[in-house]
This record gives sequence, structure tokens and C-alpha cells, in this order.
Amino acid sequence: MCNTIFCQVGINTTSPQSTLDIVAKNPAGTTTGTDGMLIPRVDRLSAQNMSGVEISTIIYVNDYTTGSQTAQAQNIDANGFYFYNGSVWEKINKTLLSYPTGSITQSFRSADHDG
Repeated sequence: MCNTIFCQVGINTTSPQSTLDIVAKNPAGTTTGTDGMLIPRVDRLSAQNMSGVEISTIIYVNDYTTGSQTAQAQNIDANGFYFYNGSVWEKINKTLLSYPTGSITQSFRSADHDG
């Protein structure tokens, strides 16, 4: 007998709106409680030695002085967030997430196109 199950997982919700839906316990107000998600924290040596890493895996490198800046760790040159592109860890930074103001093909700001 074989069964296939498709589902959505909700954290702090009984009606998830996506595959994984995490709802803050304290979404507004002056509460001092902490909400968020912790990404796995590893050093460069650990990231360098991982095998079978799935594309789009995210890590936070908390010590880039271990291991060496070679092979799949060739881009790990500072502490910070990285994602796996299928062959190397890529740094997640503002440059990857933004485009120059005035770029007609990429900018979403309508006020910067002068016409």
C-alpha cells in the first residue's frame, strides 16, 4: 500500500497560506518577546566540507577564519549569510538584492525614469 500526502505546515497558525507559513507570535505592539527565524550557523570549515547540499540552502557563516577559501567555500570571505547555488556558496548581500536607480529594465521606482 502506498499513500501520497501533500500538506502545508503552519507555525503559530492553524491555516497556513503556503508550504511553510510562520506567523509571528507578537506581530505588532510594544512586546519585548523575540520573533524570527534562526538560520543554521556554521564556520567556513563546516561549509567547505558539507556534501550533498541542496541548491538554495541558506547558512550563516559565523567564523570565516577556519578552513580555506577554496572549492565550494571560495566565496566565503566574511561572516554573513550565504546560499548554495549548486556548486559554491554565494554571499547574500545588498548588491545581489538591488539594482541601480534609473535602470529601466530592473528598477521598480516609477519616479526615477524621467519620462
